Amino acid sequence: MACSAKRLWAAITDPDEITRWMDYPARVDLRPGGDYRIDFARTNDGVLDGVIVRVEPQKLLTYVWGWSVVEWSIEDVAAGGCKYRFVQNG
Repeated sequence: MACSAKRLWAAITDPDEITRWMDYPARVDLRPGGDYRIDFARTNDGVLDGVIVRVEPQKLLTYVWGWSVVEWSIEDVAAGGCKYRFVQNG
C-alpha cells in the first residue's frame, strides 16, 4: 500500500503512531538531542533509549539507539506514495 512521505513521517515520529504500530509506549522529542524512546519493559525486553541526531521534516530522521545509528530517508515519488531507505548500523 502506497503512502505519502508525510504519512510515513508521522508513523516514525509521532509517539502515538509509534505506540500503535509497535504496541509499546513511545516518547519522541523531535529535535536534535531529543529522546527517541520505546518501552519494551512489559515483555522484559527493557527500554530502548535513543537520542535524535538529525531531523529534516518528512525527509530524514537519524537517531542513535544503544550501539546503533538508525537513519530513515524518505521522498515522495511522482507516481504517488513515497520511497524510503532504512539503515541501521551497529
